[in-house]
Amino acid sequence: LRDGALIVSFDGRDFTPTERHAPGPDARKLDQANLATRLTLDDARLDEYPSRLWHLPDVLSPDSSYRVDSQLLDIEGVLEQRDGAFRVQLTRAIGSVVHAPRPVAPPEVDGDIRIASFNVLNYFNGDGAGGGFPTSRGAQNLEAYKRQSAKIVSALDALNADVVALMEVENDGFGDASAIQDLVTRLNKAGGKERGDYSFVNPKLERVGSDEIMVALIYRTGRVHTVGDAAVLSAEPFDRWSRAPLAQRFESGALDFIVVANHFKSKGCQDAAGTEKNQDDGQGCFNAKRVESARVLSDWIASDPVHSGHDRVLVIGDLNAYGQEDPIRLLQSLGYVDVLAAH
Repeated sequence: LRDGALIVSFDGRDFTPTERHAPGPDARKLDQANLATRLTLDDARLDEYPSRLWHLPDVLSPDSSYRVDSQLLDIEGVLEQRDGAFRVQLTRAIGSVVHAPRPVAPPEVDGDIRIASFNVLNYFNGDGAGGGFPTSRGAQNLEAYKRQSAKIVSALDALNADVVALMEVENDGFGDASAIQDLVTRLNKAGGKERGDYSFVNPKLERVGSDEIMVALIYRTGRVHTVGDAAVLSAEPFDRWSRAPLAQRFESGALDFIVVANHFKSKGCQDAAGTEKNQDDGQGCFNAKRVESARVLSDWIASDPVHSGHDRVLVIGDLNAYGQEDPIRLLQSLGYVDVLAAH
């Protein structure tokens, strides 16, 4: 809703073509099929981040969050073509909405340990003492930070995972005033005596890589424990482009496994040049950099940086690539299994 617009489809949920097909003819065919059934509902205003969404019949809330698969009924407006797409400039508010239900709990799956990943979207806590706002990438004031923190803590508490890989945490170390310590403290307070036993993996570095944001790993000490020291990969392309991966070995009873948290280069085109430019194959900019990141990551893991002596590794996080794109297919060719696709 950045510009007060909603994108709707007349043919059910649209899937990103490269999630279903490798870049090529089949992906382009699905892209064209998506465009043929898609329409933008515009609020007939030119301003960005409007303070009032006059065209929505229900105020945005947890119960009316306009989730994917919600249905919009009784639309009236002027059909036009603008910015390369068909749009309806609404002349009155949307008649009604059938909101897609929000799950009350994560699905139950077989297994002994629950592992998750979560992008906390620039979790910056100022100076750690209530000041230091606005931050460079996160909240602009203390009130906004408290609102962001409350939502993230609520989601993590409901997720109730034993290990969580986090992306976009402020890269300000691991001290008492750090963002990761603040998040874990708040999460443990929400979990109470029953589930408030989270700790974070400390790689014993002042910063994880050179970016303003870092990946992190948190875990429930009553469910798993760390084995040995964590490892960080800061070699190229993780010195500038992709965020430095963080690997940690864990044990839980007879289970012995490694989790590697990742955040590859985004698809944004700023500073893209040469082969990093958009190749119009559906993979966006910096695809070559993400492929390089996948290859270097795999070589690093194969070197056993956490001294485990085994290959029970979960590569998790935000690879900024859909399921059939080059970085994912490279990892699969090297022996990795797409857990979501397999199950």
